[in-house]
Amino acid sequence: MKVIIFTAYPWLNISTPLIETIHYFLRHGWDVVHFGIIHSGVDKHGHKNIEIENENYRFIPLGTIQKNRSNIKKTISSFFFYFKYWKLSQNAKVMISFDPGSLFLGFAWLLLSKCKNKIYHSLEISNHTTRTFLLEKFVSSFTNILVTQDKTRGRILRVLLNYRKQIAAVPNSTSGNPLKTRLKFFHETLKIPQDKKILLMTGTIDKFTGSDSFLSLLPYLPNDWVLVIHGWVPSEKTKAKILSSRDQYSERLYISSALVENKDKFDIFLSIDACFVYFRPDDLNLKYALFSAGKLFDAARTGVPVLINQIPGAKSLIFNYPWAHLLKGPESISEVLRKISQESSQPNSFEFYQNNEFSMNYERFLNQYCDLNSK
Repeated sequence: MKVIIFTAYPWLNISTPLIETIHYFLRHGWDVVHFGIIHSGVDKHGHKNIEIENENYRFIPLGTIQKNRSNIKKTISSFFFYFKYWKLSQNAKVMISFDPGSLFLGFAWLLLSKCKNKIYHSLEISNHTTRTFLLEKFVSSFTNILVTQDKTRGRILRVLLNYRKQIAAVPNSTSGNPLKTRLKFFHETLKIPQDKKILLMTGTIDKFTGSDSFLSLLPYLPNDWVLVIHGWVPSEKTKAKILSSRDQYSERLYISSALVENKDKFDIFLSIDACFVYFRPDDLNLKYALFSAGKLFDAARTGVPVLINQIPGAKSLIFNYPWAHLLKGPESISEVLRKISQESSQPNSFEFYQNNEFSMNYERFLNQYCDLNSK
């Protein structure tokens, strides 16, 4: 069987939903044809094309990000690409577009292909006041299944997009068993004293993901803990603030900017003692971002406690899986970290991960929502 996948963003090498989806189909013997527009080489944040060595996987570039920024151009160009590559998409059982740009890139396929399972896999809730959103709303109506990370985001998208077809939730998680072996990645690469425990902030480092709140913990941090920032910093202002904080608290704050490959990311999580998961609720996407955060599931898979802020979903997560801890403000960090040091929350962490393991949930999704048997 064959699946067609479309992407139109540059961070393919760290896009967990994309990578997990591709590997799921490859493990089950499918042919995967991946159309995408890419960033030439590696961008300044370390993002690059995906690297998969499998005879059943084929990546077909449809141009570069730099030359395809216009969503109208993507939509119109889709017809040229469809007629150029239509033979490759014959007999496809499933077609998946990741995020709005990929919807536009695959528009011609949505209109002309006979594939019965046309999936829009939404990674973000778009700003619904823009013209791009109006185009997203129009093109998504030609799909017949919308996938998002959790049911709440699904309900929001149903209303915003006026989506009248099926909506499914697939966690932004990974596949496989819980991981228990501890490592010393940061202690070795950043020369952190071996007796120090690590609280990590990772991913996109900016105000909306809590960089200011994370830095505000420094004066209140217990002596046996340090903070590590590992990720990409898109804002020069945020970068300057981080460097200034490091100058002031050089023995408490460490910075790691060299991104690791997706397959090696668990070296990061197996080397820390707690993970900071924060979203400033500036818009709907951020307000309801807790269960869309890949680091939440990565921390759970490795038995690492998470510190979260008070946004929708936080209360129920802490109640049902008390490996998660609410961080009310910088003054409370000492008490929260003391609790983490004294209690073992691994069973709750692993239970949360196993309930949200990707392969199990994706198989359930395909069986429940997709018609894979028709000719």
